[in-house]
Amino acid sequence: MMPRIKILLFSICIFLSWNFTSYGQSSFFSAGGAHTLSLANTGTMYDGISSIYTNPAGLVSIENFAFDVGYNQRYNLSELSTVSLGGAKNFGSGVFGLSVSRYGYSAYSESKIGLVYARKLFSNLSIGAGFNMLNYTIDQFGSSNSFTFEIGMQSQINKKLSIGAYVFSPEVVSLTDETEIASRFSLGVKYKMSSKADLYVDISKTINRDPEFKFAVDYRLVEAVSVRFGGNVTQESIHFGPAYKMNNGLGIYGGYAYDNRIGHSVGISLTYSSN
Repeated sequence: MMPRIKILLFSICIFLSWNFTSYGQSSFFSAGGAHTLSLANTGTMYDGISSIYTNPAGLVSIENFAFDVGYNQRYNLSELSTVSLGGAKNFGSGVFGLSVSRYGYSAYSESKIGLVYARKLFSNLSIGAGFNMLNYTIDQFGSSNSFTFEIGMQSQINKKLSIGAYVFSPEVVSLTDETEIASRFSLGVKYKMSSKADLYVDISKTINRDPEFKFAVDYRLVEAVSVRFGGNVTQESIHFGPAYKMNNGLGIYGGYAYDNRIGHSVGISLTYSSN
């Protein structure tokens, strides 16, 4: 790659990921491929394997085993892509999961490895927690590793309404003298609008940033096919994507987003569940 192009891409990566405080601009928060992209990153109330990236409490809906492979490319640049892998298994006493994600390219990258656990406390309340190793690497500057944790909960209020909360890195973690991972908190609501449509609403807050207001709808056209759409009001982005779930447990998901300030992003996810 030509030196000038490397410098340009490196500068873009730094701009998009500086201080790791903007949701969806770091691999620590953008893993999940089409799941997070098509549903406008309303991750507090996801369930199943997709929740391994956004709130581990949602893993309790996994009855046996599930895994996910996701890819997210931002602004039509392969160098600004996130690859994510996640798997979880129900052992009866709870669900254990492992996730891995990587953002960037050879000159600049962010990586996360997370081990999570989730279980039901009561019939209408589930909790989840995870321990994470985070890596930040810049070519010719070296790399830095740090450790942090996350915790979340989900509660079903009635047949239509569920609420949840999630905290990532409750304490600020320093990667370098000038770079840190700020704490992030989110509150979420899932409302069953009808037998075919679910509404997700999320409010997230990263330290030293304004709150983000996000919403999304998952509408089932038929049993196997859904259409998802939503938006991030704060960042002025719109999101869309189809979902196809096969009878054999496989699922294929697509995601698209348009950010009014920077441009287009696309994502894809493949999942399997042996429930």
